[in-house]
Amino acid sequence: MALVTTDTDGILGVLRTNTHFRHSTTKVVSKYSAYTLPDGPVDGDLTHAENISDCAGLRVAFDAFCSTTAANSSGSLLRSSYTLDQFRVVGAAGAAYHCSLGSRMNPGKKICHVSRLARTIIFGWMTWTLIYPSANSESLSFVGVNVGIGTFAAGPAVVDPVFSFALQQKSITFPATFRNMAWTNESSNTESSCTIGGREAVLKLLSSVYDGHIRRKGRQSIILTGVNCHITFFPVADMARELDLLVGTCGATDLAPTERKRFPTLLSFSQADMAAYYSATLTLIRKFKWKYIAVINDNLSGNDFGPKSRAICAGIIATLFKIAPEVNYLEIQTDSARTGHDWNTTLISASDYSHVIVCCTLTEQLHHMLVTASKLGMAEGQYVFLFVYVQQAPGYNPPIRSLLAPPGGSMNEAFWKILSNLLIIRSPPADWMRLRQLTGKIERSMGPLRGQATATESNLNELVVICTEVVDVIAQILDENAKTAGSSIDSGGSRLAQQIYNRSFYSALTDTEVVFGKVGIRKNFPQVRQFDKKLNDFKIVMQFDSETVEFKLVDGGINWATGIAPVDRPSFLTEELRRLQQARVLTVAVGAASTILIIGITVLGTWRIWHRTKLRQIWWIVPREQLRFRNSLKGSLKQRLLRTFAPCVTVRPTE
Repeated sequence: MALVTTDTDGILGVLRTNTHFRHSTTKVVSKYSAYTLPDGPVDGDLTHAENISDCAGLRVAFDAFCSTTAANSSGSLLRSSYTLDQFRVVGAAGAAYHCSLGSRMNPGKKICHVSRLARTIIFGWMTWTLIYPSANSESLSFVGVNVGIGTFAAGPAVVDPVFSFALQQKSITFPATFRNMAWTNESSNTESSCTIGGREAVLKLLSSVYDGHIRRKGRQSIILTGVNCHITFFPVADMARELDLLVGTCGATDLAPTERKRFPTLLSFSQADMAAYYSATLTLIRKFKWKYIAVINDNLSGNDFGPKSRAICAGIIATLFKIAPEVNYLEIQTDSARTGHDWNTTLISASDYSHVIVCCTLTEQLHHMLVTASKLGMAEGQYVFLFVYVQQAPGYNPPIRSLLAPPGGSMNEAFWKILSNLLIIRSPPADWMRLRQLTGKIERSMGPLRGQATATESNLNELVVICTEVVDVIAQILDENAKTAGSSIDSGGSRLAQQIYNRSFYSALTDTEVVFGKVGIRKNFPQVRQFDKKLNDFKIVMQFDSETVEFKLVDGGINWATGIAPVDRPSFLTEELRRLQQARVLTVAVGAASTILIIGITVLGTWRIWHRTKLRQIWWIVPREQLRFRNSLKGSLKQRLLRTFAPCVTVRPTE
């Protein structure tokens, strides 16, 4: 790639080596380090780089741009496409007008005298852009930190103009508070901020923020982070304690444990109160007395939301382990980034353990998982799938049905068949049309926001509304401090953060309510939704009841395909059921045998008693040999003798 020379004759040249380029650039930086250049004309026939090299371009070019409106100056975008080990100084006007390198200046705006100043310096992958409304008297500094090239909408091409737009609007609403404001954006373009190298880049970037801004006396700094990874990856405990306010705005940071000793000033506008989501999941499991749960944990390697999805899964498992010891679970780990759309092995392993399956993945992967499950014969109502849906920010997810459909396509028959078996635990959706209107308003004011081809509308709208809410809420806090203390710079970091705890704020820019809990985490109670074929959309079947402080079924509850809730392990007897059946059979057998034995003994005893009694009653039966009658006796004599002696003779019955 050709590099622009820093010659002084207005001729655009090319430098072949980084060493030569650095040497020449150092002279320019040294020459303009004081930024006290006299005003002079801007040559519209030269490039902005040539105007800089001609010793009058830097100050005058930026002043020419600032002569349009003050709002445009604070919203200017200073970017570079240069790569590692390339270092340059460029004119602010060309960047603010989105001019490419080598394009012409605006000859209609040549001279102005607004005391504004800008400089852009790029060190390797790290971009450092500063814009100060006043060169020497700034008292409030907003520092935007964005790390990672952004596989979705969270890149500088989106974050910078959104913050700039919100700051412009709040400057109009609270002119006194934002009078001496400085807006700074700092970015590090790494492949992924969740890798080891990415974490090192984060550390270096935040250290530079700390050295360049936080240590400056008499100024309050508010750090707005768009880091695509967990905030606790930052080994900067001492620095974090001194930050006035550290705000996480990117969805991938929202599950970071907020360690108050390390980060006493951390707020997360995109962090949901995940305990409520876990509670809803556990309520479902206990409601239908499921004892065996299969958990599919998708690693999602290479995806910015991978750490978030894994953290959700870990939270669900921890909840089952600590709070519900009666529930048995099996975690099945997979990685859709490697297996693609092949969910056969994973689903077979899960179904062998339980018919209740918790899915920890993203919506696109979930779609292919359910299609595969339907083809495996799991769509007849005997299975149930639980999905915790927290894509980026609580309350700003688009309709579930549109996300579950494949990109550019529609739901196929296999997916429709199994859709009613899916229970989604999600936050109440916001007015999606209103979010689109806000995004459109910012784009009309600041220019197109889709700086990256992968920035989908859903991700874009989410990020826009989060960043806007951040500025709106902080502006309200700063204005309160200014009115009560007479200055917006007297609040320490922890005190400033605590002013947001346990409070709700109305954002006029987004027409939304932002509610924070006791530790600065955004509160949001999820709902459980199930697909309704009549409505052709997901409807609420369970939600949080603030009066009873628990989740309750609503609108008739869940509509099961078979009429009853699926059994967790119906295809084979569980060990517990086997033991119960064996014990029941043994009890019946013992009881029956005992009854038969008792009846037999009773019958035999009764017969014996009856028989002996009967024999005793016929005592008069006398054996012939015991009487020794003579044959010569006549019948009349024999009868006479029997009548005479029989009453006195005791004769034992013959045995």
